[in-house]
Amino acid sequence: MKKINQLFLLCLMVGLVCACSHFSNRGTIDKPFITSASTNTFSIERVTLSDTATVLDAVVNFRPGWWFQVADSSYIVADGQKYSMTGIEGIATNEHVTVPDSGVVHFTMFFPAIPANVKSIDFTEGFADGYAVRGIDLTGTADDNINLSLVPAEARKPFVDGALPEPVLKYDTTTVNVHLLGYVPEMGDISYMLYTLRGFERPDYATKPDSLGNAQFKFAVAGPAYMRIRGNNNLFLSGGAHLAPGENIDLYVDTHVSGIDNMLTRDGKEWMLPEGYKASYHNGIYGNLDRISGLKGEHMMQLYNGKFADFHMNGNEYTDYVLNLFDALNDSIDSADIPAMAKEMEKVNLQVQLAVAATTSRSILNSNYWNKYGNWGSPIPADSINIELSPENARRFAEKIDFNDQRIYLSQDAGDAISTGFWHRNGINSGIYEGL
Repeated sequence: MKKINQLFLLCLMVGLVCACSHFSNRGTIDKPFITSASTNTFSIERVTLSDTATVLDAVVNFRPGWWFQVADSSYIVADGQKYSMTGIEGIATNEHVTVPDSGVVHFTMFFPAIPANVKSIDFTEGFADGYAVRGIDLTGTADDNINLSLVPAEARKPFVDGALPEPVLKYDTTTVNVHLLGYVPEMGDISYMLYTLRGFERPDYATKPDSLGNAQFKFAVAGPAYMRIRGNNNLFLSGGAHLAPGENIDLYVDTHVSGIDNMLTRDGKEWMLPEGYKASYHNGIYGNLDRISGLKGEHMMQLYNGKFADFHMNGNEYTDYVLNLFDALNDSIDSADIPAMAKEMEKVNLQVQLAVAATTSRSILNSNYWNKYGNWGSPIPADSINIELSPENARRFAEKIDFNDQRIYLSQDAGDAISTGFWHRNGINSGIYEGL
């Protein structure tokens, strides 16, 4: 009898394990996790799976009065198997759909049933520039670190707090080996933006990664630079690295940031990377510096968002406005609960921004004018902006800036601070800013 009871318990335990390990996707998943996407305007709000059909409730967030369309060639992919669209409700396929004043359009797409053990699906219109939403999770367990295991441990070292690293100053060629995490060939080409001591640079060509998402860039720099990897119309990326002259680094950039962007737009949330998530990793000289990127608070002046200052201001009013904001942001950095290195870097960036605010005041107020009247880039009437910073205004700005602080070379905006003519005209020695 004892052996029979033991056998019964063993069978029961095996049955429970099998039951727990058996996955079925049948049911409804609201706001499913999305691994990557070609756009943030088109997304999937809900997936309903049954033995007779797979139903995708979709949403388009777009400019009112503009149009979009969905192709009848659309299909989903489940475990490598293609399932073509069988119907659509709310809009018609292959026809222009004008976006209403709300900026939102909801509709439903129908596909054949997929196996119950499928854990994720992809949606695509089936052509290069079409909508594509990949890795639509059916388990409810996927998270934003979905591609983290693809990053070698060397590039994922924990952040070590301390002083900012010394800037490397020499002229040499730097090589960046880019690895796109979660890349598929349909994502297309990539390029880069480079922030150097000479200012902003961007090549006029794009590079096609290999089938695994690998590409290489080489360029000469004369000091610290910051490289940001750019996708294209079908891929949003947000990764980059501080670079030193002469180094050869591996930079791992996560394509999942396009999925994050898609989900945030779908859910009506402000754009912000999830806490603890990093869009890129690298093994370069400044790897530890860039590991604080996910930890830093935002205490910067938004100089060109169109809401900074007021285009009606005169020189004194503008100077008062900027310096008061600078002092407040400086105090907020001091009181922020962030690593010491982050505080040091943000104070450096804030000083560089102050120099930019002084030397490009008219351009900044142009942005404010265009933001108010909604005609970005159009000619501005000559009498609309009358700012003129006096020598006294310039002196007040200069009192807040250490012109011989070599840490400015680490700032992404260092190249924007080279307008030394402004300081010369006002009798101010701009120190190493001259060397920029």
